[in-house]
Amino acid sequence: MPGRLHVRFAEHKNEYFFPKDYKRKRATSLPPPPPPAQDYLQVPSKHASHASFDGAFRAPAHVPSSHGTHSPASRIGSHLLPSHGTHSPHGSHSSSSPNGAHSSHTSSSSQGTPLSASRTQALPPPSPAQAPSHIPSSTSSYPPTPTRALRPRRYSDSSRYGPAYAHIHPLLARDKQLPPLRFDLRRRPRHITDAHRHHLPSKLLAEPATNPPVAALTVASSRLPWAFRIEGATRSERYDAAYVSVRDVLDGLYAAMRAPVGEREYKAYADRRGVRHAFAERCRVSSRPAEEKAQGLRRVDLLTTRIWFAGLERGDGGVWNLRLAESEVAK
Repeated sequence: MPGRLHVRFAEHKNEYFFPKDYKRKRATSLPPPPPPAQDYLQVPSKHASHASFDGAFRAPAHVPSSHGTHSPASRIGSHLLPSHGTHSPHGSHSSSSPNGAHSSHTSSSSQGTPLSASRTQALPPPSPAQAPSHIPSSTSSYPPTPTRALRPRRYSDSSRYGPAYAHIHPLLARDKQLPPLRFDLRRRPRHITDAHRHHLPSKLLAEPATNPPVAALTVASSRLPWAFRIEGATRSERYDAAYVSVRDVLDGLYAAMRAPVGEREYKAYADRRGVRHAFAERCRVSSRPAEEKAQGLRRVDLLTTRIWFAGLERGDGGVWNLRLAESEVAK
């Protein structure tokens, strides 16, 4: 830490410097003057077992905090604690003790047990200009609302959370035993059926892909070097903006897998033989094989034999991991 700040008064200039580095700096204004001597006599000792530096005051015994012996709030006077309004996170609330008894705490008790009256009265009350700048005046008790979450017109507690807290729709969730969807990524989403080979109703496909709904989803796969983003295109009277529906996810996955693959990307892929075999098989099962062959490789060919949708799982940073399977039953 730098040494004590020394101030020199000259006739035509004011300078200050740190003794350790001896680096002079010109001051545009003098530092504030020290407080009067009577204020020093009222400052308690830093250690409860020692007298103050002038020997005229001995601090009272330390009062333990309700939040523990190491709580910083137990060493702060009650006058330093901010006065919050009704929306303060430290406002009046009711809490439970370890023994099950309920007690009411004010904003000062929520920070820790106040000091004794003799110590708090010895300190002069701070002026508004000296109020700590790091203590908020009034904040909301709710967490900040992420920008990507959609708020329904009818208030719901789950609507204030973003993709990191969202839950995937059961049709899109991963099931190792029996996936809820039969989705071959080589074919259009209109051919998708449920596990019992029944076509999905439009009302079910229009449901939000996550709860709460989000405006976009980022999907990644360990078998592909890309991560793609699916934008919401479904609107409903319940929500203020477009959201990602089950249909949007299925259409987005198919569109992402239909993207062409260049020669450079193909050469960078390790299993080239498997990619060529997947390309030939896709052209064979297509209703227009000549057209598919002329259009060349697509991203779905890089999946080789894992071309069945097996569900989405939550990843890091709000990314959803795409799980794939070699057959209709996920492995």
